[in-house]
Amino acid sequence: MAEAATWPDTVARRFREYDAMAPFHYVNVDSKAQSYNAQRDCPNGCVVNVLGQFVTLLGSKEPPLSLKERRFSIYWIAHLVGDIHQPLHVAHPDGKGGTATQVFFPFPGVLGQAAKPNAHWVWDVGLIEQRPAALQSSESAPEIKSEEPSHWRALAASLLADMKPARAKAWQQVTSPEAYANEGLALARRHAFMKSDQVVDAAYVETKWPIVAQQLQKAGARLAGILNRVLSHEPQSP
Repeated sequence: MAEAATWPDTVARRFREYDAMAPFHYVNVDSKAQSYNAQRDCPNGCVVNVLGQFVTLLGSKEPPLSLKERRFSIYWIAHLVGDIHQPLHVAHPDGKGGTATQVFFPFPGVLGQAAKPNAHWVWDVGLIEQRPAALQSSESAPEIKSEEPSHWRALAASLLADMKPARAKAWQQVTSPEAYANEGLALARRHAFMKSDQVVDAAYVETKWPIVAQQLQKAGARLAGILNRVLSHEPQSP
């Protein structure tokens, strides 16, 4: 599942036939808007409506999907559920998800770090890699066979151990990609909007980590809920 979820980034972007799908990883909601508006924010397709389309496609019975088509749908559903739960995939004042806002991230040796990364990278990668030291030292990787690095498996195990079943069930009741986008907009406005040359220090990491962790948990719980619902052919919400 981990490899499936990263396929649209690690494999699809190598091939020109997927170039047209690049805008489907995000939506640029007006940072001053109160909520997502499809006509204003998603006139040509975005993470919100494309996620809904893939969920519908995976659950369709007529015509039946081939195995390749089912796999393709799961790759994109897994990936887009993750994307839409990262607040800067929904909104930022620069209108580009924070990719046009360079900041200072003074931590050495973080995977994929540029000399001066942008705000989007900080929320996509930096805060996860630089999560509080106390958490990193307490993680222990589960004994499972996987190609994923042990620290990622350990983080997943830690997030799962912290997730109460009742809370996961409540998160799964929210099934609308539009609702996910509105959650992301509110979180981005309160916690993730960054200014050029802002310094991401240890205090910033400590303060923002609970938001990052909860969004990872939400995305995982909701992905499980979507797949369980669609693949068991239960009635879907409109």
